Amino acid sequence: MKGTIAILVGLFAGTASGQVRADEWSAISFGAYTQLGHYNSATQSSFVSEIDDTARSMDGSDTTWNGGFSLAANWRIQNAVIGVGIDYDPFGTSLAQKCHYHWSDGMESNVYVSSEEEGRCTRDIAWSASFVGKAGWLASPTTLIYGLGGWTFSKVDQSFEKSFNLEDVRTTLSGPTFGGGFEYRLTESWHANLEVRYTKLETLQNVSFSKEAQASQSTVLGGNYETVRLGLSYVLPIR
Repeated sequence: MKGTIAILVGLFAGTASGQVRADEWSAISFGAYTQLGHYNSATQSSFVSEIDDTARSMDGSDTTWNGGFSLAANWRIQNAVIGVGIDYDPFGTSLAQKCHYHWSDGMESNVYVSSEEEGRCTRDIAWSASFVGKAGWLASPTTLIYGLGGWTFSKVDQSFEKSFNLEDVRTTLSGPTFGGGFEYRLTESWHANLEVRYTKLETLQNVSFSKEAQASQSTVLGGNYETVRLGLSYVLPIR
């Protein structure tokens, strides 16, 4: 009888200990994610003032898949969980747009000549990095509901299919990121999360020099994107 009681006590203690470990949300995690993004481009224009060359893209949007990697640290305070994280997307995405081009020549002749046509512009987000803070509440020992906010940096490349002396432009844009989601503990070491994010990149005027036209060039870049993200992370509890 005593042996049976000892076995039962041991099983209960082991279960309780396992439950404490399983409920531990204070941890460092490494993960990867895939996301579906809807990208909206702000109006972009470039011109070489000396020859009145202009190109203006029409506002456009596109939906693409991409992904990246994440590193995060969380701390549990009773049923609340706070954390910080870094996300890096090295793959980027591409947004193709229609461009309206206008060319005029008022310098070489007494007759003002102009032409207009449509071509294509391409805006590539070469990579993005986000620094975010999170705050959430444990709806259950295995489910965390959270919100997040932070700042995102994106490397943006703007190219013109028919250049008309307009050169490609590359610059870094940044802007705020907001969102939220929930995280689910699959096992003690593996967590999965589903979240939505909204990022508003700044509108920036980039001034460069066109070697072909030997003239200044100005390009306006901007936009925003919304994403739905599915992530998987490996968790190392902070003991």
